[in-house]
Amino acid sequence: MSRSKAAILLILIAVVAALALRLPRLSMRTMHTDEAVHAEKFAFLIESNSYIYDRNEYHGPTLNYFTLIPALLTGQTTYAKLTEPTLRIVPVFFSIVLILLFIPLRNVLTPPVAVIAAFLTAVSPAFTFYSRYYIQEILLVTFTFAAIVAAAQYFRTRKALYAIATGLSIGLMHATKETCAIAFFSMTLALIITTLLNKNETIVRIKTVKPLHILLALVSAAAISILFFSSFLANPKGIADSVLTYTDYLNRASETPVHTHPWYYYLKTLLYFKLGAAPVFTEAIIVILAAVGFLIALIKPRTIGSEPAFIRFIAFYTFIMTAVYSFISYKTPWCLLGFLSPMIILASFAIVAIFKTFHRVSAKAVFAIIVILASVHLTYQTCQANFKYYESTANPYVYGHSTSDVAKIAERTLTLASHHELGSKMPIEIIAPNHDYWPFPWYLRTHDRDYIGYYSSVETALPPAPIIITFPQFMPDLVKKLYELPPPGQKNMYLEMFSEPTYIRPYVEITAYVRKDLNDIAERQSMPVIPDMPQGNQKQ
Repeated sequence: MSRSKAAILLILIAVVAALALRLPRLSMRTMHTDEAVHAEKFAFLIESNSYIYDRNEYHGPTLNYFTLIPALLTGQTTYAKLTEPTLRIVPVFFSIVLILLFIPLRNVLTPPVAVIAAFLTAVSPAFTFYSRYYIQEILLVTFTFAAIVAAAQYFRTRKALYAIATGLSIGLMHATKETCAIAFFSMTLALIITTLLNKNETIVRIKTVKPLHILLALVSAAAISILFFSSFLANPKGIADSVLTYTDYLNRASETPVHTHPWYYYLKTLLYFKLGAAPVFTEAIIVILAAVGFLIALIKPRTIGSEPAFIRFIAFYTFIMTAVYSFISYKTPWCLLGFLSPMIILASFAIVAIFKTFHRVSAKAVFAIIVILASVHLTYQTCQANFKYYESTANPYVYGHSTSDVAKIAERTLTLASHHELGSKMPIEIIAPNHDYWPFPWYLRTHDRDYIGYYSSVETALPPAPIIITFPQFMPDLVKKLYELPPPGQKNMYLEMFSEPTYIRPYVEITAYVRKDLNDIAERQSMPVIPDMPQGNQKQ
């Protein structure tokens, strides 16, 4: 078997490993606020068969449209029928595509580098954790990598097909998330620097690029982006909004102090994270080896026989992406995937380069064992992050995450509603500051949404609902509404749904109240029926 075919086989094995880490128990983790928001946006698409791009929120439309495939295949055509695995299988799928893209790249990177990069991507705790998140990040990283792979193939072959593939990937990037602009800037600057340093390399001879091929790439990028943003030509306004959104995005980023973090936030997250009795979470092996790979790419890019211009491009692209994301004060941990992906390529390049410097078999064996053990440790962290600390603040990739109390409150609410005479049309009040009620809409999706009121303050003019979910700061006003304002004979007693404190997110308490008469009915109807004892069995 040739090295190239062996590489394909090993990359496919990496895919199997990735699936084993990504597919199990997709519904176990409570839906994050962002996931629930995107789920509701998708619900509008699946129920009304229409989509209107909102430039103020939600990011691009690709996530919603690609979710149509698993939803339609499983017959989940209403919000109430949707399940977590149906939504989360979309990022899982694209995380597998990301790994498969190393197959066409193996002849540029060399097969060993491609194989190692595929396995590191498969077992990376950050990549695995966010591959199970119903957000846009994995799609953006995959489309970005697809654009790089397609462009690399184009510069090797000068075939129009690869120019079109590059354009389509760029268009999908734009239709996925606003932060694609950072990748566009980083790729352009990295390409300019690489071209200046490698004027004689075939892969970056810009002057030999045919104008027709540039036009094909641009038309392809524009066409796919326009199709998605215009809701496949049903909403032309979405095209202009896809550009105007950048002003809104920049303002929103600068006005959200809760997501403001120091420049070293991403690197610290990757290098070392330890909280309490939980294990250490670190992907330092990737970051350190990526730094080594960066130096080798600058000094000796031909060390392993890969395309020197391409590995230099990856080096500059990684450095610029990391610097830009670190410079921007608005930070969320999933954004680090954008530069972790090329970091993995540099780290894999460094591993092969270092391996080649050893002449003795024993030294090669020791180094190989170290790399394997490091990969096993990454896999261990992935299992801990996804199946044990999946909602814990001891996990560096858990960020503003909903607690399992949300699902518990929602389940109890729906159970109580089933004992009410109105059933799914029973009124429910949720009072939350600044609309901070997510992900309750997801967990209450089987209840008639017209009868769930979401408020940012206590509405004293409205009659109290049988169930009220609220935050502690609203208690004085709520007590007034329940016990002081109603006239005599119209007051109802309310009970706390749970005896212990409940939280919407770690350290953010939320309380649920149920009207006593409804609670009493539910308890009576749910009590087990004790059959009468037969006369012949009674003790005398």
